[in-house]
Amino acid sequence: MSEPTSEKEASSSSSSSMVPDWTQLPEELLHIITGKLEHCFNVIHARSVCTSWRSTFPFPHSLLRPRHSREGPFVSL
Repeated sequence: MSEPTSEKEASSSSSSSMVPDWTQLPEELLHIITGKLEHCFNVIHARSVCTSWRSTFPFPHSLLRPRHSREGPFVSL
């Protein structure tokens, strides 16, 4: 005779089966989502979901530091 499962175990197993696998979204849909994300921090959060999302969502250029020349902003005379 099998042991009865507790309510907590039953509810956790049924809720985990209802959670969608966001890593398996079609690439076309990811491109649509990319166009809708306006704030750079939303893009950062989206990139942290999984490796496929990281490769789809480009890093926000507004967070990149500008490269400076080795000579600096001053001109030597």
